[in-house]
Amino acid sequence: GDFDHSPTATIELDLSRVRRILDDLADEGDPREHLADHPDQAHHLIAGIRVLRVNNAAVNLFEADSRGHFRSNASNLVSPETTPAFLDAICDFVDRRLQYEDEQPCFTLGGKSIQVIVRMSRQPNAKKPWSRVLMSVVDITERKRLEQEVLHISDLERMRIGQDLHDSLGQTLTGAACLCTALKNRLADRKLPEAAKAAEIVQLITQSAQEARTLAHGLNPVGGAPDSLPAGIRQLAATIRGLFGVSCSFSCEGIPPHLDPKTAMHLYRIAQEATTNAVRHGRAKHIGIKLNADPSEVHLTVTDNGRGLPDDLPRLQGLGINTMRYRASTLGGVLHLKKRPVGGTVVSCRVPVSGPFRDASPSLMPWSTHDDS
Repeated sequence: GDFDHSPTATIELDLSRVRRILDDLADEGDPREHLADHPDQAHHLIAGIRVLRVNNAAVNLFEADSRGHFRSNASNLVSPETTPAFLDAICDFVDRRLQYEDEQPCFTLGGKSIQVIVRMSRQPNAKKPWSRVLMSVVDITERKRLEQEVLHISDLERMRIGQDLHDSLGQTLTGAACLCTALKNRLADRKLPEAAKAAEIVQLITQSAQEARTLAHGLNPVGGAPDSLPAGIRQLAATIRGLFGVSCSFSCEGIPPHLDPKTAMHLYRIAQEATTNAVRHGRAKHIGIKLNADPSEVHLTVTDNGRGLPDDLPRLQGLGINTMRYRASTLGGVLHLKKRPVGGTVVSCRVPVSGPFRDASPSLMPWSTHDDS
C-alpha cells in the first residue's frame, strides 16, 4: 500500500520494550545520564527495538539488497559512535509521547556515513501505541556537507581576521606607542607642556592595542597546542566574569586528548553560545563550565542558575540552539538541553574523539527483527 510505495524511507518499529526500560530507569533519575554511564544497559535498550516492516525507499537509502536483508542487518545501522545520538532520539521521542523530529548521523549497510532527518510518530488512541511506531528517514548528507563547508569557511575567516588583527594592526599600534613614548620623553626632557598630551596619546594607543589583542583572541580563541581548548574556555570564563559581572567558573577533569583545531573550535563556540545565552536570556548569576575528557570522549557541560528553558520549545530556536546542535553533530556528538530541578539550565555536549564522519566504521548493535512480509 502507501507504506510500501512511499518515496520516503519508512520503517515500522515496536518500542514497547524500550518504553518499559525507560520507565524503569526514570525511577532512578535521568535515563539519558544513566545510559551514558552504563553502556551495557544502553546495549540492552537498543536490543529491545523490534523492526516490524521496512519499505523500498528505506532499502535503497540504506543500501540493502532486499527488505529481508535490511531486517536481518538492521543492527549495523547503529555504531558505538552514533549510539549516543540514537539513544537521545529514542529518549526524546518517548518523553514527547506523540512525535519526534531531529537530525542524526548513521551508517548505511554498506558502511557509508550519512546524515538524516529522523521523524517518529505513533497513534495516540491505539490500544498498544508503542508497538506500532513509524520512523521516516530523509537523507540530508549533501545539504549538511554544504552547511559544514559554509560554517568551516566562516570559522576560517574569523581566524584569518583575528590573525591579521594580531599580526598587522596590533604590531602597528605597538610600534606607534613606542614612537609616541620616545616623543613624550623628548618633550619631557625639554620641559615642554606638550609632553602631557603626548603621554595621553601613548595611553590611548596602548589601550587600542590591548582592545585589538582582545578582539583578535575572540576571533581565534583556540590554537593548535594540546591545552588550547581548556586554556581558551578558561579565558572565556574570565571574559564572562569581566563583561557581565557574574560568577563563571571553569573546571577540567581528565587531560583532553590532542584535539584537531576544528574540534576545539566547535567545542569552544558551543561553550561561548551556552554561557552567553545563560546571561542574556536566562539572567543567570552563576555559571559553571566543566570539561571532562578521556581517550575516547570529550564531555562539555554548561550549568547555570537562570530562568531555565521555556516550556514552548520552538522559542529556543532563536537562542543559537540549532547552531550548537549542528556543531555537535558535525563532530559526531550529541547536544542535550534540560531544566535543572532547582532552576536554571544544563547544556551538555558529548563528542567522541573519533567521530563517524572522520574514521569510524560500523559495528554490530543487536536489534531484534520480525519477519513479517
